[in-house]
Amino acid sequence: MSSRRPPAVVLSAFLAFLVLTASGVIPMDQFVRDIITGSVSGSIYALIAAGLVLTYTTTGIFNLGYAGIAFSAAYVFFELNTGLHWPQWASAAFVILVFCPLLGLLLDIAIFRRLARAPEVVQLVASVGVLLALPALLTFLVGRGITQFGWSIPIGTDVELAPGVGPQPRKVFNLFSGVVITSDQIIVLGTTVVCVVLLSVFLRSTRTGLRMRAVADRHDLAALRGVDPTRTSQLAWVLGTVLAGIAGVVGSPILRVLHPDAYALAVFVAIAAAVVGGFRSVPLAFAGAVLVAVASNLTYSWAGFAKDIPGFNSALPFLLLIVGLIVMARSRARVAGSIAAESAPPDYRRDQPPWRRALPSAVGVALLLYGLFVGFDDYWLTLTTRALIFSLIFLSFTIVTGLGGMVSLAQASFVAGGQLLAGYLITQHGFPWWVACVAAVLATMVLGVLVALPSLRLGGVALALVTLALAFVCGQVLFQLDWLRNGEYGWSLARPVLGPLDLNETRNLAGFVLVLIALVVWMIRNLERSHTGREMLAVRNASAAAAAIGVSPTITKLKVFALSAGVAGLGGVLLATNDISVTSNSVPAMSGLLWLAGVALLGLRRPSGAILAGLFIGLVPGVLSGFSLPFGLWEWSGSKASEVPTILFGLGAIALARQPDGMLADIARRNFERRARRRRAAAQTSDPDTAADGLGGAGSPGAHARAGESGAGNLEASGGVVL
Repeated sequence: MSSRRPPAVVLSAFLAFLVLTASGVIPMDQFVRDIITGSVSGSIYALIAAGLVLTYTTTGIFNLGYAGIAFSAAYVFFELNTGLHWPQWASAAFVILVFCPLLGLLLDIAIFRRLARAPEVVQLVASVGVLLALPALLTFLVGRGITQFGWSIPIGTDVELAPGVGPQPRKVFNLFSGVVITSDQIIVLGTTVVCVVLLSVFLRSTRTGLRMRAVADRHDLAALRGVDPTRTSQLAWVLGTVLAGIAGVVGSPILRVLHPDAYALAVFVAIAAAVVGGFRSVPLAFAGAVLVAVASNLTYSWAGFAKDIPGFNSALPFLLLIVGLIVMARSRARVAGSIAAESAPPDYRRDQPPWRRALPSAVGVALLLYGLFVGFDDYWLTLTTRALIFSLIFLSFTIVTGLGGMVSLAQASFVAGGQLLAGYLITQHGFPWWVACVAAVLATMVLGVLVALPSLRLGGVALALVTLALAFVCGQVLFQLDWLRNGEYGWSLARPVLGPLDLNETRNLAGFVLVLIALVVWMIRNLERSHTGREMLAVRNASAAAAAIGVSPTITKLKVFALSAGVAGLGGVLLATNDISVTSNSVPAMSGLLWLAGVALLGLRRPSGAILAGLFIGLVPGVLSGFSLPFGLWEWSGSKASEVPTILFGLGAIALARQPDGMLADIARRNFERRARRRRAAAQTSDPDTAADGLGGAGSPGAHARAGESGAGNLEASGGVVL
C-alpha cells in the first residue's frame, strides 16, 4: 500500500488551496480559519492515523481492531474516573502505562504474532474480530459485575459527553474572526504533535525503530542479520496499543459519544488521512488528516452543490479514501506468480464414502424441516425464518470471498439497496412483488459492478477498504435520497401470494427461503466445477499468471462481484418482506463487518458455514431470551447479555489466526486425524507391515494428509486448475 507519490499529492492539494486563495475564490481570512479549525478538528484523526501507520510500518498488518483498542482504553478511563472517582491523571496513567501495554502484549501473543506471515484476508478478518470482540467483552464484563456482584459503577454504554484529561467544564477560547477552540481540542492537538515528532524520530533515527521496520519489510533478511522478530513484534504492538490508548483517552471529549461505532467511524476517517499520507510516514499522515479536515470545511462552506446532496460532507473522507487508494495503492512493479500459488484446503473427508459425507447435512436438513413444519411454535418459527434469510445473504460471502478470494465489506449496502428499491417499486409504481424482486436483484448486481470497478486493480486490504468506503458512501449519500428512502418512514411491504403459495403464512415463507438457499448452494457447487469457476480460482490464486493464459481478471472479478451482490440483494428483499417494513437505517454499513466475522468463524469456503452462521445470528436472540427443551429435559430463563453474539463472532474471527479455514474445517481435520489413528491402531494389531505403511507409507492416510496439508499433491489438489 505504499507509494512515493503521496508527498506530491499532499503538496499539490495545499498548492491548490493557495491558488484558490490568491485568485480570490477563497478569502484569505476564510483560508486561515479553515487551516486552523482543520488542524484542530483533524488532530484526533491525525493521532489515530499515526497509530495505524506505526503498526503497519512495523508489523505489516493493517489493524482495523485499532478502533476497538481505542474504545477499550476510553471505556476503562471512564469507569476509573467516573465510576471509581479516581483523579484524571491517575486514571489516564493507569490506562496508558499499565492497561494498554498489557493488552498489547496479550494481543501480540494470542493473535498478531501468528498473523505475521498469514494471508492478508486472514489478517483483515482477524483484526475485524478484535474490533468486535474487545468492546463487547468489556461492556459484558462490566454489565455482569453490576448485575451479579453489585458493582456501584455506571454501565457506560449511553454516555453522551465522555470526559477527558482536560479541565471540567472545558474552557473555550475565542481567537479571531470567529475561530473558537476548546481546552480539549488544544490538549488533543498538542498530544498529536508530540506523538508525531517522537514517532518520526523513533522510526527513522533509532536502532530499534529501524529493526522494527526491517522485520515488517523483509522478515527473512532481518532474521539473517540477527534481528529478533519476537521482540520487535512485542514492542511494536505495545507501542501501537499505547498510542491507541492515548487516542482513546484524550480524544473521548472530541468524539463525545462513548460508543464503539463512534470510534470505528473515527478510525475509518483516519484511514483516509493515512492513505493520503502514503501509509508509510507519520508526518504525512498528520498532513493527510489536516488535508481531509480542511477539505471538509471548504466543501461545506464553498461547494454549493454539496449542500443539495444529503450526507455529502460526511461522506467526503470516504470519497478521498477511495481516490487515494486507487491512485496510490497501485504498484508498477512486475507481478509474477503461478496458477498454483495458493493451494486449496485439503479435503479431510476424502476417505469417507459419499453417503457418509452427505449424512451430517441430511440430518441437519431433516431436523430443520421438522422444526419448521412440525415442532416450532410461532415465535421460534418467525426467528428461524429470519435466520434462514440471513443464511441466504451470507452465501454472498461464500461467492465473493470463499470462491473469488476478495474481501468485500459492502455486502450490507447491497442488502439495503435491494430492500429500498423493492419498497420503492412496489409502493410508488405498483409493481408486483416478484417483478420488483427481480428488478432489485438486477439493480444490486449493477451496484456490485459499480463497486468493483474502482477496485479492479486492487486486492487484499486496499480492496476491502475501498468496498467499506463505498458502503459508507452509499449509506450516507445514496440511501438518504428522499425518493429512494421515503423520508424517515421508509416503505411497507406486504407479503405476496405467488400462485398457490401464500407467503403471509410464515411456514410457506420459510419453505420458499429454503428452496432459494438450495438453489444458490446448487449454483455455487456447479460454479466450482465449471469453466467459469476455474477461471475465478485462477484469478484468486495468481491474477498475473491467469492473464498470461488468456483469463481476463477484470471480467472474472466483475462476475464475482455481480453474482454476490445479486444474492445479497435477493436476501435484502426477502428480509424486508419478512419484516414488512424497511428504512434507510435498517441495515447499517457496519453490519457487514459482523456478518463477515460470523461467516469466517465457520468457514468462508463452505456454503454450510454461511448457512450455519445465518442460523446462529438469527437464533441467538431467541436463545438468550430463554427456552425449554421438550419433555421437561432442561429449561433456561435466559440472559440479557446482548453482547454475547458479537463476542462469539469476534473471538471466532480472531481464531482464524490458528485455523484460517474456519471451525468446520478444523472439526473435519480433527475427525480425519482421529480416523487415521484408528486405522493405524487396527493395522498395527493385525499386520506389522501394514502398520508401517499406515505410519509412513506412500499410500497411507497419514501420507495423504501430509501431502494435502503441504499443498504438495497433484494439480487437482490445488483446486482443480489444469495447465
